[in-house]
Amino acid sequence: RSLQLLDMMSNEALQVALMALNSCLAVASRRSQWQLACLLGLGALRPYGDVVTFNSLMNSKSRWPASMQIFEELRWQGLVPDAVSHTATFTMTDMTDMTDGTADHWPMALQNFQRLQDSGIAQDVVSCSASINLCRVANLWPLALEIFDAMLRARTEPNLISYNSLISCCETGLQWERACWILHATHAMPAMRADVVTYSAVLSCCEKSSQWQLALHTWKLLQGGASANLISYNSAISACGKGLQWQLALHFFQHLEGSRLSPDTISYNAVISSQKWQMALQLFEEMSPLAVVSVVTLGALLSTCEAQWTIALELLEAALRGLSPNVVIFNAAISSCEKASEWPAALAIFGMMRESNVEADVITYNALMSSCEKGLQWQLAMHLFSLVPQPTAISYNAVISACARVGDQWWMALRWLERMSQQQVLPTVISYNAAMSACEKSLQWQMVLRLLQQMSVVDLSPDEISQSPSYQPFADQQI
Repeated sequence: RSLQLLDMMSNEALQVALMALNSCLAVASRRSQWQLACLLGLGALRPYGDVVTFNSLMNSKSRWPASMQIFEELRWQGLVPDAVSHTATFTMTDMTDMTDGTADHWPMALQNFQRLQDSGIAQDVVSCSASINLCRVANLWPLALEIFDAMLRARTEPNLISYNSLISCCETGLQWERACWILHATHAMPAMRADVVTYSAVLSCCEKSSQWQLALHTWKLLQGGASANLISYNSAISACGKGLQWQLALHFFQHLEGSRLSPDTISYNAVISSQKWQMALQLFEEMSPLAVVSVVTLGALLSTCEAQWTIALELLEAALRGLSPNVVIFNAAISSCEKASEWPAALAIFGMMRESNVEADVITYNALMSSCEKGLQWQLAMHLFSLVPQPTAISYNAVISACARVGDQWWMALRWLERMSQQQVLPTVISYNAAMSACEKSLQWQMVLRLLQQMSVVDLSPDEISQSPSYQPFADQQI
């Protein structure tokens, strides 16, 4: 009916027509019919549309770039954007699918936010909340705090959306203390009632900051004020897992299974990561029929295998038949072989890695060299070292330790220690301990004493291994 009425309007009733047009646009926007809104609006934008027309059309768009184009058209027409115009660009930034390459558009939205700040236009709670949410997308939590403080100074009363957006900003900045303070601030306001979004954001912040005790405290508050959702459970499980509280993580997972909610891939990944390998395998078997197994799931499971290298190898071979393992997956499997001193299996996985065209990183080579060290394969360890693109102290320590395992290679261990300093890689206590162990096995006590003296020169404090009883008699004799 609104469309028929609009068609009957004459040019003499332009203002009335414009009001009707804006009403139609508002209806289309509320019903997410942005294509209809475009058909209505594009013909009226030139030359009769006003700011309300443009605002309605921007709010009808579900894609940020088109909304920004309309905003620029508004300015080109000589109209002055109001707070609603600017806010539309902020909200569209959040609605944009970040996987389609448009995430890079947020700096333009941020520039638009700055224009709003400089314009002196009074901002309401909606525009302020949208601005805070923009800071979340851009990972600018300090700016979000500034906007929130400006709201309070201007006596603009924040609503729950404002608080939730601010907590989410703290989550991206790992500001768990601020997030908890904001949560308690909402509890102190009679008119403000934290919802599940509030608690979930705080739980997620605690999880990312490895604060499992605070996550438990937040969960108790949630139980007294709202119903937990899947995000809440997943954050609590992951927080306990990162805190090595595997029994608590399992408790939350079992509680989730007993609720009206169903665990998803993230739930399984979080609880598998926290468990001992036997329980992790059981959970994996329970998960497999649900067809939600991913590379992340496999990585979580492999990380629990520890020295169970045969299981790790079976899992990897199964994954190669249905998934595309990444470097993290291969590294976890190699690490499992390294812990079991199975250097041939570690090298076999390295071969599988190359066949899959997965590029090895420094972690890969460090684990391989460590497995060779345990297998007394010092020459192989040195060859692998030559493949490392940017060796770290761990890389050098692995090859020095490999030389130390063989009694007559003390001079080679010393050469690697010297090379380490030449390449401006700072030796660690482990570096010196490995070199001293190599010298001790060849009864090179003079070199042991010299290395102990070097440690004090480079400001390294000997540990229990450095002060081994086998070194001490000669050191005391020299004193």
